[in-house]
Amino acid sequence: MTSSSTPDKRALRETIRAQQRALTSRLKAEIYKARARARAELDASEPVQQERARRRRKRILRLLLVVLLLLLLWSRCACEEPLPPVVPPGPVAEGIASPPDPPLVAERKPKPPKKKRLVGVAPLSERPELAKGVSNVPAWLQEFRIQVAARSPRLAQCFRGTSKPGALRFTTYLDAPTGVIADPLLEGIGGEAPINAKQHQCILGVLAFPRYRFSTLSIQEERRALLDRVSLVIEF
Repeated sequence: MTSSSTPDKRALRETIRAQQRALTSRLKAEIYKARARARAELDASEPVQQERARRRRKRILRLLLVVLLLLLLWSRCACEEPLPPVVPPGPVAEGIASPPDPPLVAERKPKPPKKKRLVGVAPLSERPELAKGVSNVPAWLQEFRIQVAARSPRLAQCFRGTSKPGALRFTTYLDAPTGVIADPLLEGIGGEAPINAKQHQCILGVLAFPRYRFSTLSIQEERRALLDRVSLVIEF
């Protein structure tokens, strides 16, 4: 029983494998045929035909453009006239010498005429002697400037908040014997004064009080009651 059943199983396996191979080959053939039919239907469709025609026209246009360009280049070369041949110079006849080339001479600029020196003698004239030690500046003015400079720390407090440096011209009437100022004026140098009204009042207050005291006043200056106008520059 065992020996007889073994060949039957082998035969059955071989039969099944043969049927599988036949079925596989038949399926492959049907797949190939389906692909071919689908490709043929696709090639026969209108969109594919239009695309192929468009590509064909594009190739023809490119070929025509190349041919036209070649024709233009050929016509341009054909229209150009050939250059005349170079003729060598003929022999010089005996006994006739060619004139020599003129020598190169650099053009010289004409020299400017010499200027004649003017010679003259001016007559001597006597001049008056300079007066020594004569000055109209009062002696107390230097003391006034020193006292204004001594008020710089107080003036600096008035310029707090100023964005940029500048200079002011301070002009006022000053009664030297009493040290009192009158009609003070602050003017910006080079434009408008870069200070506000509060700073203006602060500066005038510092310059006016306390009163100025001078030790170099002469007797005549102490007796007269006229005001002298003075001017100073204040930088900040």
